[in-house]
Amino acid sequence: MKFISLLIFIFIQYAYACEVETGQSIYLLRDMIEVKSKDVIINSNCNELIKNQFNERILEYIGIVNGKYIESLINEDFPSEKIIVKNDNVNIITLNDTIRKEISEQYHFSVLKFPKKTAISLKKNDHLETICSSCEKLGKTTIQINHVRNNSIIEKYFIQVNILSEISAIKLKYNINPLTPSLNQSQFISVKLKTSTPEIYLQDLENIQFYKVIRNLKANDYLKLNDIAQINLVKAGTPLTLEYKKGRLNVISKVIPMSHGKLGDIIRLRTLDNKRIIYGKVTNFNKAEVDL
Repeated sequence: MKFISLLIFIFIQYAYACEVETGQSIYLLRDMIEVKSKDVIINSNCNELIKNQFNERILEYIGIVNGKYIESLINEDFPSEKIIVKNDNVNIITLNDTIRKEISEQYHFSVLKFPKKTAISLKKNDHLETICSSCEKLGKTTIQINHVRNNSIIEKYFIQVNILSEISAIKLKYNINPLTPSLNQSQFISVKLKTSTPEIYLQDLENIQFYKVIRNLKANDYLKLNDIAQINLVKAGTPLTLEYKKGRLNVISKVIPMSHGKLGDIIRLRTLDNKRIIYGKVTNFNKAEVDL
């Protein structure tokens, strides 16, 4: 008689139980706090409160999470209910991991536009395909995600991202203008900057003294190449020091530049006795070098 009563009790418990089933894999398309239960759960006869709590519980984890463990947690949350989680294990994959497969490790990215759906819940015969024809380039691009079932695309999602490179940019500590007598490292700070256009920034703080600003700049601005111009380090007719370099051998002499020159310029130089014309590369104020 006791055994029959126990069976009846178990039957009643399960007769009034509600069930929750999600996909074997859940690919998140948003940050966890933005993911909606309707995009995670495939089937359920539970009320909205339970479904939302299930959603919160399962999204506390990344990677493989045990369904029975989630079932125990959700039943603790609702002790007067009997809730059954139909999944054995669920694999939860973040949007970052999905996008990272398409973008080189040397780059960073930010998501500019998300699809309306917040997650993709995959059944047994489902998988995802990601397509990105220009993810090897910096700048804005679109990643296409195909939800495939039995070799057929059942839905497409599009995510717009901005692919970025991290550089050492130069940031101003103070306001600077074209009347500033000279530039030096104490006026700036080198900081990490993620950008899709690294080519527009000056990154060489070590040689900042060889430039001048050509427009008014404010503190905390990033120094761009179109904000500056190189200054002449040597002047035509003014003697400079020329260093001849060959291996460990260095020979220094005085020569006369025949033109002005900026850092890195190759200019004509005349020896003091006017007997030779040579070419040297400008390396500093009133200095040049020749590799023999």
